[in-house]
Amino acid sequence: MNSLTVDDALRMQATLARWLSAKDGAKCAYAVGELIHSRFPAVEPPDWERAKREASSFSQSIAAATLVWCDPPMVDMWAAAADSYPDEPLEAHQLLDPDGIVILAKPLPRILDAGQPQLPKEQISAITWSTTGRDGSTVILLTWNQHRGLDKVGWSDQPRHTILAPGLSPSTLGIRQIGSPREGEVAVQLLQVLTGLIRSPLTGESEYSGSKAARKVAARSGMTDPRIRRVYLRHPEHAVAELQAARDVRASGTQCPLA
Repeated sequence: MNSLTVDDALRMQATLARWLSAKDGAKCAYAVGELIHSRFPAVEPPDWERAKREASSFSQSIAAATLVWCDPPMVDMWAAAADSYPDEPLEAHQLLDPDGIVILAKPLPRILDAGQPQLPKEQISAITWSTTGRDGSTVILLTWNQHRGLDKVGWSDQPRHTILAPGLSPSTLGIRQIGSPREGEVAVQLLQVLTGLIRSPLTGESEYSGSKAARKVAARSGMTDPRIRRVYLRHPEHAVAELQAARDVRASGTQCPLA
């Protein structure tokens, strides 16, 4: 899979925002609604008009969000730290923003089903999340894989809907209440770990607004003032040792120091 520069990530954010506001974005929102209704029958089943509104709202949130871009050594550290992170409730302080998007310089491999580690790993290139509900206590998280072309969107035993992916395609879906157990959901765990890393002394960050060409693409999605947090390891030359330390923590069975 292709690596993504900061400018590539900005273009991808803009493309995803446009895609969400169109027909296929509504299909994605409808599929999310189907899963929510199947898990929580008291919630109304989805309808296409509401799905269009929700997709449009999500599109605006993605366009307005501060993009977080992680460089390759940071992705490696993120993956290692996630291996030893405990299963704990999602808390509000673990969201970098109420709505957000993270795009990775290179895919992060994760096992989809811990009970079947022999299966191919998901190659995560982006994570998005949005808070919803009257009190903002429900968080909807999506992981995205690099893919351009026909694909299917849908989760669990719900119907699949054909979409034309614009370069990112939705993969796993997580729906959590703030304060509720993670229950093994991949996107929740990764976001918890990323927040812990960003706030640790291991990492640094710089602001970037994108190249002129990338900002021009972003402007087509209404992103006139894009904001990017470029996250990196402070000492990438020590990455191997730090990665091994994270693996040692996991092997010892003790709690990850980021928890």
